[in-house]
Amino acid sequence: TMAVLQAADELKMRLAEVAAQQLECAAEDVELAADGYQVRGHPDSRVPMQEIIADAAAMAGGTLEARSAGPARGQRAPQSCIVACVVEAEVDPETGRLSPLKLTFAHDVGRAINPQLLQAQIEGAGVQGLGMALMEELPSQDGRIAAVHLGDYKMPCPADLPELVSVLVEGAPGPGPYEAKAVAELSNCPVPAAVANAVARAAARVFDLPITAERVREVLLRPVPSGS
Repeated sequence: TMAVLQAADELKMRLAEVAAQQLECAAEDVELAADGYQVRGHPDSRVPMQEIIADAAAMAGGTLEARSAGPARGQRAPQSCIVACVVEAEVDPETGRLSPLKLTFAHDVGRAINPQLLQAQIEGAGVQGLGMALMEELPSQDGRIAAVHLGDYKMPCPADLPELVSVLVEGAPGPGPYEAKAVAELSNCPVPAAVANAVARAAARVFDLPITAERVREVLLRPVPSGS
């Protein structure tokens, strides 16, 4: 995202320079209008954007382009990405079967540029986290992975999903375009811990992932040490 923003800024600067040449003024004296550039505060001087782009491309040899690799690791602005996750679940005390009922996220997003796409990112990553918490596992036998296809490696399907709720918290500006913050895979990180806490509250503490019915039942049937 930052690479795209830097490339766009470079193109914007070059277009402003071309517009300044046409308007016979300094580049800092032009401003972007709805459909072109104009001398700051003088809409009657406006030059159409299409004309400016054509001139800029001609000056660049026929193609107008800009490249950016984005900021280097040491140049990236520090950013705190904060997410809270709450899982509501039911546990059958006899079988250990775990049924997630509701998965709620609250994300500090800085600014939600595209709320619908942002919610899709959160829910997609949340489902990934649910898979890690409940079913995804790579068992091995004699040093070889035993789950070699999706019949053995279980992943969540629509029938496995609980109610998904996303709360977007805005107001604290981030380093991204329009003061946005990163989300992406952040949503999958807290899900296994939240599921484990829900199971601990409902039945017993399980320390291994995935939290299967067999593991929950094993903990439930484990003898309680005397004196505890």
